[in-house]
Amino acid sequence: MNKVYDDIWKHKLPLDEVMLKYFETTNDIMEAEHTKAYTHRMCKWVSNTIRKKLGKNDKYEVGDIMICRKHTRQDGVTFNVNFPFEIKDIKGDTVIIESIKTKKQYPTDVEVLDNNLTYGYSAPCHSSQGASVDKSIAIHEWNKKQFGEQKMGLDFYNKGKGFKQSKIICKP
Repeated sequence: MNKVYDDIWKHKLPLDEVMLKYFETTNDIMEAEHTKAYTHRMCKWVSNTIRKKLGKNDKYEVGDIMICRKHTRQDGVTFNVNFPFEIKDIKGDTVIIESIKTKKQYPTDVEVLDNNLTYGYSAPCHSSQGASVDKSIAIHEWNKKQFGEQKMGLDFYNKGKGFKQSKIICKP
């Protein structure tokens, strides 16, 4: 992955050219097991698109994985950014979520989900620094900054493939 870094930062090659040189691309948003994007806005778009392709019609469903995107305190409980939760039960506006890490369950409401959590089908690249992934990854935005700070743990992208959507080149 040092070659990728060198082509971007030392040789100043255009980013799209570098990505096409080192990574495969795909038009199938469902192909990769993991999806990453540079911005939360794109993560939300990817997650919503995947939900539609999976045939999920309700706003929230039992079994949905949600990622906390905004540090939140509710009834003495803190929900930390980037922590995943699974929806365990829904009754009206009350939603029971379970921490994937601790298995503790918390009652919350639809408003908290709407304002502070997003569907877990995509995560921002910066939240994956240092991660080791054995399955395919789709990256849904490229930005030089991803490769700048501490090389972004470029070995994370070993399984990368690009997703082409409009003019965005992404690698899974």
